[in-house]
Amino acid sequence: MAVLAPEPFLSLRTRSAVRTVGSLRSGWTKADTFLLLSIGILPVWWVLGFAQFLWGAIALPLFFMVLRLPEIRLPRGSGLWMLYIGWTILSASQLDELNHVLAYVYRMTVLFGAALLFVYLYNQPAEQVPRERVIGWMCVFWAWIALGGLLGVLAPNFTINSVAHRLLVGFLPGDLGSNGWFVSLTTPRAAQVQDFLGFPLPRPAAPFSYTNEWGSCFAFTAPFAFAGLLIFRGWRRSLLLAVTLIAFVPAIVSLNRGLWVTVIVGGLYFAVRSAWEGRPQAAVTVGAIGAILGLLIVVTPMRTLVEGRFESDHSNVARLTLYTTVAQEVQHSPLFGYGVPRVSEDYPNLPAIGTHGHFWTALYSQGIPGLLLFLAASLSSAWRSGARCRNDRVGTWMHIVVSMVLVEMWFYEFLPAQWFIVVVAMALALRAPAGSLASETQTQGSGQGRSVRFGDAPGASAQRSAVPLMAFEPQSLEPTDPVDTGLVDTDTRAAFDAYVSTPFAPRAEGTSPDATADQRPTRFGGASDGELAHHRAPHSAYTGEPAVHGSVTGERHGVIWVTGTAHSEPHTAQDIATDPSSASTRTRIATRLPPDDRWGESP
Repeated sequence: MAVLAPEPFLSLRTRSAVRTVGSLRSGWTKADTFLLLSIGILPVWWVLGFAQFLWGAIALPLFFMVLRLPEIRLPRGSGLWMLYIGWTILSASQLDELNHVLAYVYRMTVLFGAALLFVYLYNQPAEQVPRERVIGWMCVFWAWIALGGLLGVLAPNFTINSVAHRLLVGFLPGDLGSNGWFVSLTTPRAAQVQDFLGFPLPRPAAPFSYTNEWGSCFAFTAPFAFAGLLIFRGWRRSLLLAVTLIAFVPAIVSLNRGLWVTVIVGGLYFAVRSAWEGRPQAAVTVGAIGAILGLLIVVTPMRTLVEGRFESDHSNVARLTLYTTVAQEVQHSPLFGYGVPRVSEDYPNLPAIGTHGHFWTALYSQGIPGLLLFLAASLSSAWRSGARCRNDRVGTWMHIVVSMVLVEMWFYEFLPAQWFIVVVAMALALRAPAGSLASETQTQGSGQGRSVRFGDAPGASAQRSAVPLMAFEPQSLEPTDPVDTGLVDTDTRAAFDAYVSTPFAPRAEGTSPDATADQRPTRFGGASDGELAHHRAPHSAYTGEPAVHGSVTGERHGVIWVTGTAHSEPHTAQDIATDPSSASTRTRIATRLPPDDRWGESP
């Protein structure tokens, strides 16, 4: 028999224990500094002309930040991504021109930067770098994309002769300084003006170089905005809602069909998954949002734009030519591909072969093995993030970002900012939640020798091993006021605060636990991969001292997750109080609060 016992615990009665994650001002960390200097001041980098180089430049500071980690852990499935990166390195053997080498170096620095960012965020203790805090920064990124889209609609001819272009053009050999690709990277412009509908149409691009990149990043960051609407309260939520509503205007005007498809698929998936997990109201909300957007299109001039976009074959013929050419060319270099996309001699007026879809980029640049490794890694990450985020509304949006890779890969190339967005979502979806043993292990590991470990997130094995625990009756339970209005699950955290501080009395001798199970307001049990599992055990010699202490890890669909300590042998409260180190096994413990109006929203 195992007994839930207190560990050297973080008191839940102090305000600092249930710390506010809604504010970006408290508890500033190195991660905040990094995110501020990258996406926080992104418009500054864009105006200077360095924005497109930012995503590769982050690799250098991230390299040293990762080296300073006390321990490096990687989730299961990381080996597939390592193999994909390794195969991408091998494809460099196919480079034969200087401009191809420069393009390859640019792409690899972006890929390495994204990989290092994932490792760093995944290994950050969730108590120090909360998920909600990172999502807040990504909402700032979303705001810059939305405002850049508005700039493209309102001032489509806005452009800047950037500092980056003037500085770098003198250092590039030959005529690379006038190369169209380089010019597009270093010349900020608000929009790409195209006339495929018979009249000049501004398609938003800021703060990126191309409208397709803007649309791709819009689709990838939209789930962060929806997650933020679940997290934030007060003026933050109102501001985010306003930005989100405004953002869909340039999204429609951009005529990015890939953006539309990705957002629709992501929204439908969230609705279906939420309904499957017992949250039909989420499906209704998604349907209502879709209906409002549809009505907005029908009753406004945007209807003409949308109809014209679907009737026009602009880009259809060009894309089909690019894709068929990839299939033909890869037959001549099926093993390593060609290293990077290249301009075709047969179609010099078309974009480079191997662009307009990362599926085609991987196939053309890294060959058939590279494509298979990319698909395997993407599928693995989507599957594992989905399993990890069951019954977690915020986590589900992170999982959707990871899953969107499988949608966007057909028509958008992931260069350069898209990798940044995807790995942030992947790290948040796969890493250990706040207060879990995994996160504690990461915090306590500072100062120890650095090592690299593969497998599940720390503590995941403990989550799989369901440990039978005691069930106790609360002698009294009084609701408390919300701790902070910046938290989604404030009421339930406050209620749990009161609950764990209440003395527990053992069940009467001879009472069947199953007979009283349904009458108990709260039950404890081992948990596996986010699913609540109830384990009941007959009463043993446990005294009536306050017994349940732990660190709140967050709420998942009405379930409060805490870190507790499980003993493989029965102990009394006195034994545990005098020797907390006697615990032999740790696990995450789950408790469901009663569906009572006193606790706010019922599970």
